[in-house]
Amino acid sequence: VRARHLAEASPGPDEDIALSLEAATREARGRGAMAEALDLAELAVRRSPPHSARHHARRLVYADLLFQAGDPVSSARILDEARAAASTDSERLSALLRLARQEIETQPTSRVIDLCTEAIRLAGSDTTAAAEAHLIWPGKGLDHVRTALRLMGPDAPRRLRVKAMIIREISNSLLCRTVHLGPIDVAVALEDGNPPERVADRAQFTRAWLLLMADELDRAREDLTALR
Repeated sequence: VRARHLAEASPGPDEDIALSLEAATREARGRGAMAEALDLAELAVRRSPPHSARHHARRLVYADLLFQAGDPVSSARILDEARAAASTDSERLSALLRLARQEIETQPTSRVIDLCTEAIRLAGSDTTAAAEAHLIWPGKGLDHVRTALRLMGPDAPRRLRVKAMIIREISNSLLCRTVHLGPIDVAVALEDGNPPERVADRAQFTRAWLLLMADELDRAREDLTALR
């Protein structure tokens, strides 16, 4: 509330106010007040000085919240603005990856492939970012998953390893190949305490789906019940 009042009283960009709004956005998001978090994130972008080191990150948070609120068009617009205003390849890459991840659900395959291709080019020696682009690639396929796993170093984010495990086993299932639940069990353990916000993106949901496909209904029910 205090951060909002300060922002409303401020006539223009102010880094201290933008920082307060960022913190308030995180707090609202943490307690599940997504509409409030969205409003605060928008204010944080508006009150952020154009040359602030945090301006790009604030745009990304705002875009994420717009997408989660069911407004992919506005989210894509903010990401395109962030991409155009980026001062480094690293900033441009972060916007590209988000845009590709979101537009795989809303745009033609060719558009997303173009975004992933550009992201891989920009990634250069950043093998983690290149791996993420391969995991976003439409249709994925085991070749892209294998490439992503090969690119991941020991310091690759846990969420990326989990995603690769999930996609690999889903691909095996769709191709009528042997599915190994062991990697998915590991993925569930890795996500423990910090799962993705969307239930459908969680390793436990994937395990439930794979169990359903294998007619192991009781085990699938246990996972689905735990996710409720």
